[in-house]
Amino acid sequence: MSNPARWMVLAALLGACRGGPRPSPEGSLPAGSRRGGPAAARGGRTGGNRPASPLPVDSVAECPAEALAAVAAFRSPARVFQFGPLCTTASEGRWAAVLATGTREEASDLWVLVHGDRDQVHRVRRFPVGVRIEFGQVTRGWAYLLGRTNALDDMPAGGRVLAVFPIPAPGDGPPELRTLGPLEVPLLRATDARDLDLRLAAEVPPRDPSAQDAQRTVEEVTAGGAPALRARILGMGTPTLRAWQVGVYQETAFLLPRDNDDAATGALELLRALGASMDCAAGERCIARPTQALAAGTTGAQALLRYQGERVTLAALLAESAAPTAVMLDPGAPWSAEALDRAEDLAAARQLCLDGAVGEHVVSASRGDTRVLAFSVTVGAEAPRTRVYLQAPGHAPRAYGDDSIGVGVVGPRELHLRDYDLDGGLELVTLAQREGAAVTSIASFPAVSSVSQHDLVHRHDMLRIAFGATTVALFDEALRSFRPAPSAPLTACGLLDRLAGNDPRALLGATGSTFVVVRYREPDQPLRGEPQRISRRELQEQGSALLGRLAGLRCPELSCDWEQSVCRAVGDPERGVFWFAEGGRRLAAVSRFEAP
Repeated sequence: MSNPARWMVLAALLGACRGGPRPSPEGSLPAGSRRGGPAAARGGRTGGNRPASPLPVDSVAECPAEALAAVAAFRSPARVFQFGPLCTTASEGRWAAVLATGTREEASDLWVLVHGDRDQVHRVRRFPVGVRIEFGQVTRGWAYLLGRTNALDDMPAGGRVLAVFPIPAPGDGPPELRTLGPLEVPLLRATDARDLDLRLAAEVPPRDPSAQDAQRTVEEVTAGGAPALRARILGMGTPTLRAWQVGVYQETAFLLPRDNDDAATGALELLRALGASMDCAAGERCIARPTQALAAGTTGAQALLRYQGERVTLAALLAESAAPTAVMLDPGAPWSAEALDRAEDLAAARQLCLDGAVGEHVVSASRGDTRVLAFSVTVGAEAPRTRVYLQAPGHAPRAYGDDSIGVGVVGPRELHLRDYDLDGGLELVTLAQREGAAVTSIASFPAVSSVSQHDLVHRHDMLRIAFGATTVALFDEALRSFRPAPSAPLTACGLLDRLAGNDPRALLGATGSTFVVVRYREPDQPLRGEPQRISRRELQEQGSALLGRLAGLRCPELSCDWEQSVCRAVGDPERGVFWFAEGGRRLAAVSRFEAP
């Protein structure tokens, strides 16, 4: 199909939405709990997303001379260590050092230096923004760092930071922060390194609750009211927390067994809302099932459960969080024209990276005292990855990732910064080559920012409108008059409810005069495929079969970005994508993933 013909087919999507859904708020995914105590290797449990065997080392009170010499190679007048180094003992000739770079009051990135026959520097993934680390410890290969939050975007000052991650063993990739488990909850109240050590040494139960035990506990408490709740909270107390990011929590209430009925009101309301529809499959936690698709920046309620003696108890409650409301940038002030390879930008990019080689080009844009830097980084033999840093007064450089270009793109990348929708955010345009063919992507900072966002938003909507563009000049021309086309959740969800019965007449009514199916084979690239315009006759004959694995799905089973009018299946995003138009009144297209 020629590009003009393909453009006409893709034009049917213009009323549909802005790309894929934003990342779900971090801190809301299940994870295995810590196994610890003097007789057990903390973190040794291999369930959830934890590795089987981190490097078995413990922190030491003072770094040995060899470690200090190795860390000194990363010091420079322009690079500030906000925390560390926290050094460890050696295991088979390997030791580690943990440190955070940024400013003296706020961390930007967290790093693990592993010294051995082949030195490695790892950047810890999902490290929160707007935090300062105050103290920490490494025990049996697991790092526990504690600190406080600074006020940033929608996150207030004074929240508690608990960063838990493994020290990588040889051959492991970069570590990733773990979500809070019920056994880590008491660590949040540690006041210093000694207190943290005592809490880590506490006895832990030999097993986690089963899914049935967890569900039964929540149901018994909601039915029994305040007396049943007091009987199921920990002897040391049970907090209600608000999760801002992975590793960042704000305590909003704390319930003790001796508290009166009034003190239990808030916890009971949360549990009753949770118990109306929940998933307790993880055993150690029950998670609210949404009745509608969650909007970007929201999380459902959770209950964390553990054994205390022979009883299943509530270790913590995590309240539902609302969508972010903090405006990051003033849309009234325009961004400067992009600048390429300024000497100060090149120097800043190299100071920000400890783990790899910065690409040959660095692009920047500024607005007042705020500056954005974008560049690629190559770590070892891996393909380059794009990093973006927002530098704003009063804060450490804030890191964002961008993998929207896709996998397998190993050559040089051409990066550009634009503000196509004039909303105060900023778009990153990436141009590259793969196997001789041009590949492109657009990702953005939205005008409304939340600390839960650690990656740029993949802008499929702009790629759709600029379909076929392979140069920044063509993107600029196609997106000069871009305007978003959001959908109303109730309208779009009502449409999907009508389609769920698989009635061909409902599909005809929902799609109007134009409907497109895009079959794609590259994950998270629902427009990199051949678009096919579907006739009314084909709609009548094939019906819901045209929707593929999306057929029958309703909003509670979907993750939606209503600003971009797009929905994907929860837990299996590559089942495909629904694209809406006309504010959610019409289904404009579906993208169906077909594995190669």
